[in-house]
Amino acid sequence: MRWHVAGLLQDDIGAIRRYEFEEPPYEIDRGVQAAEPVTGEVRLSRTNRGILIDARIATRVRQECSRCLEDVTTPVLTRFSEEYFPTVDLRTGQSLARPEGEEGFMLDEAHELDITEPVRQAVLLAQPMKPLCRHDCRGLCPSCGQNLNLGQCNCVPETSDLRLARLADWLKTNASTEAAPRPRTRRRVGG
Repeated sequence: MRWHVAGLLQDDIGAIRRYEFEEPPYEIDRGVQAAEPVTGEVRLSRTNRGILIDARIATRVRQECSRCLEDVTTPVLTRFSEEYFPTVDLRTGQSLARPEGEEGFMLDEAHELDITEPVRQAVLLAQPMKPLCRHDCRGLCPSCGQNLNLGQCNCVPETSDLRLARLADWLKTNASTEAAPRPRTRRRVGG
């Protein structure tokens, strides 16, 4: 995901180039594997300081279900914009520093723009924090670890906290009588 942009740097401010790309599946970050090609399109715009990119990215990433730990692939569709600054002046060949107070990316010495790092960041931000294999995933049994989507385990249900047993008994006996709302009575204050 690299483009040589020396020609665009020589163009007038506002000049635009568009590119489409498709990268084979690769490990985007430690533990984040693309399950299908990373595709997208990039728009490069010449600015007075460098090059502004606007990109759209699409892929599917392989993750673990947050409840049952089975493998799941989730779609990732994201957009990002970043500014790139030249490291070498095209006319003089002198090294250039990052503009003061700016946090954009730098082009390399050969005037190549590499979007690998902003793609990594965008995919990490766009992937679900708690992916699920399905919306009604039942997860794992906390005692034996059985995947409850595959069937119920043979564990004996945990008994509740003994300190709350009296409250549980009271709730069982009074749940049906508490369902109907009670009429409210007003108290008179004063004479």
